[in-house]
Parts: sequence; structure tokens; C-alpha cells
Amino acid sequence: MLRTLTLLTALAAAAPAQDLFDDTVLRTIELTFQQPDYWQQLKDNKAAGIYIEGDLTVDGETLTRVGVRLRGKSSFGAPNKKKPFKIKTDQYVVGQELWGYDSIRLNNGYFDPTFTRESVMANLIGDYMPIAKRAYGVLTINGEVWGPYIIEQQKDGEWMEENFAGDDGHRYASVKGGAFGWLGTNPGSYASLYDLQTEQLPDPWLDFIAGADAVNNHPAGPDTIQAML
Repeated sequence: MLRTLTLLTALAAAAPAQDLFDDTVLRTIELTFQQPDYWQQLKDNKAAGIYIEGDLTVDGETLTRVGVRLRGKSSFGAPNKKKPFKIKTDQYVVGQELWGYDSIRLNNGYFDPTFTRESVMANLIGDYMPIAKRAYGVLTINGEVWGPYIIEQQKDGEWMEENFAGDDGHRYASVKGGAFGWLGTNPGSYASLYDLQTEQLPDPWLDFIAGADAVNNHPAGPDTIQAML
């Protein structure tokens, strides 16, 4: 009996941790809201990026008091209630994580009825550049099935630590067709096309402008650009 218990303990210790972004597994994602007007609250708070409180269950593991908000720009234009979401597991409970992650995105696949393009793209380029991990899940809200979603890793400090030397760099997101083109030295010209994802100071746009200058005006080899990035 002792030998059996020792073997079971060893096997349990060796078992791999749950991988939220294992794309061979179709996750079951359940959100539960106590607020009767939760949908109106989500819509009203979308522009300001404010979270509302809910409970999250993924494949039977429940986290209480997570933060949920609507997100997306063009994808938010889906003509039904199937909108993209962002979930912060530690919004109300400090340190709360789901299998090592405290922030995930649920993409609604509005422009891709096959739900495969995003994942195929990620698999193709993932060997050559840092990407956000992706997997699949079926979302249920208060017992109502909302259909398939793409679970996407948030490109935050945790993502930076996985892919770079640290998590203290600036991050930017293209929101209006910005393609790292040269627009001069005025930060305002770039701020209209990109969202600054971090609030680090001073002068968070200077490194972005230097990079755009190097790429567009002083073509350099990949080693030089890699050092800047």
C-alpha cells in the first residue's frame, strides 16, 4: 500500500500543469453574473474600459469575483450580442490567476466564420516572432450558450517576460491602420494611430519614433533592428 501511494504521489508531482492555451483542447468557459442588468452595464462601461464583477469557470475550475468587460473595435461591430471580452482574474482578488495567467481575451471571430485563420496564422509565424498564444473554447453566460470563441493570451507583462528579457518595455497597439510608417518627430502624429498600452514615463513615444525612423529612413540589417526592439 505504501509503495502504491508513493507511486501515485510521484505521478501527481510529475503531471504537467494545465495549459490554458493548449489548442488541442476545446475549453468550456462559463461566466456568471449576479447583476440582472449585467449586459447593460457591460455596454455602458465599454468605452471607459471599466470591468464589472462576475464568476469564471473553465473546465470545472471556478474563480470568483473576476473582472469582465467588453472590448474590440471593428470586431465589436458584430450585429449580434456575440461581442469580444476581456477577463481580469485579479481585478477584485489580488493575485488570483487561472493556470498562471491573470488576463485573457475572448475573440468573437467576427471576420472569420471558419474560426481558423487567426490560429493558422499564429502557428505559421510563431517560429519566427513572438506571438500571443491561442486556443478554442465554447462560452456560456448565465447558462446561455454563446458559441465558440478564440481564447487569446493578453500581450501584457507576463507575455513580455515569456518572450523578452523583461517586462518593463513600452507596448503599442495599432488601432487605425498604423503600419510603423514615418510620420515625423511629433508624438501626436503617432498617438492618433496607435494606443499606448503602458503608462511608463518619461517620453514613452520617443523609442517608437526612433524605431520608425530606423526602419523607414535608415534601412539597417536585422541585427540592428533586433537590438532596438
